[in-house]
Amino acid sequence: MENHKLKTVNQISRLICVLSAALFLIMAPDALSTTSTTISLNDYIAYFYNKHSAFLNETYQTTFRAWHFDIPYYEPDKRWMKTNMSPRYQMSSAAFYAYQMQDSSRARVLVRDAILDTTIRYEKQGPSESFEGAIAAFLTVRLLEREETFPKHKRLFNAEEKRKILSILSKRLFLGLPTKDTENRAALAGVYWYYTGAYLQKHGILNDSEFQKVKERAKAKIDQSIKETLARPDNRYREKGLFSLHYHIVETFMLLMYGHLANEPVYMEKARAMTDVINSLAQDDGFLDAHIGHRPSGIGAQGYLMAGVLNLYFKNKTRAEKFFNYSYGARFFKDLRHPNRLVWYDTKSSSPIFNDDISFVNMAELALILFQKDAPILIATLP
Repeated sequence: MENHKLKTVNQISRLICVLSAALFLIMAPDALSTTSTTISLNDYIAYFYNKHSAFLNETYQTTFRAWHFDIPYYEPDKRWMKTNMSPRYQMSSAAFYAYQMQDSSRARVLVRDAILDTTIRYEKQGPSESFEGAIAAFLTVRLLEREETFPKHKRLFNAEEKRKILSILSKRLFLGLPTKDTENRAALAGVYWYYTGAYLQKHGILNDSEFQKVKERAKAKIDQSIKETLARPDNRYREKGLFSLHYHIVETFMLLMYGHLANEPVYMEKARAMTDVINSLAQDDGFLDAHIGHRPSGIGAQGYLMAGVLNLYFKNKTRAEKFFNYSYGARFFKDLRHPNRLVWYDTKSSSPIFNDDISFVNMAELALILFQKDAPILIATLP
């Protein structure tokens, strides 16, 4: 009887071993298909910049010194030329070449032309909306800051040119700040004009009194945005009463950045509470379902970047890395005709419409300001 029991136990043990081995073999291809490595936030962002700039090389029009873009997502089948009429689109494209500027003379020419075209060559042509003008000015400043670290023979502008550029940015700053912006656009304008104003003060274009006015007006825009979109006590962003997950992430990131730039902890604490909302709505793998809100229909790499940076800042590194990993690799490079094109799309659609994710670059530049390039993140990469 004892021998029979022992035999049965042995058989069960062998069966468990066989099943375990079989399960391992089934799972092994997936388990062994990825490895993890720690990279800097700077290198993470460079991956997206360098891929998308390869796409921009395909669409650059030498005659017009400009890039082609898809028009807004509600008319996806048409294409138009974004030339000097849109400083934001020009500077967004140029900024994607940031990591190539020091070593590539062609990249320096493209960036130089974009900055000149949106300032000196078309000085009288200002942006039509404050937040778009603020983004264009901010990206110009960020490229100038990067250029300032280069050897003199690789600088883009001489002293006179740079002075003219900064003078034009100053004029647009004081035109843009009083412009009426609403909802998240007011927050965007507040943050990007604040940073632009601080740079202009540093370079002697604004005096202390003028910069104080910039700070006051930027704060007014931030407060207006909060009043319009965060009226309820649940820390959820709403437009006319409707929740939007994507713009909730944008608003959260803007409040964190404003609090950081202006040294206003109360805005950072609000961002912390709003980050908790983002995390509560994320799935286990980090997926953020835009359909929870009323617009847009998808959340792109910029959304996951912001969600990751927010969590990184608030010391939730595990959650941050889930967001970073979700958007890394090929997930947002799905356009088979243009495999280097960074796009956002409805991830639930069986035949999604692809849209250029141009705002990735201005959000990424804020992330680099926040962490000064050095934040390490663990990324699962294909071998």
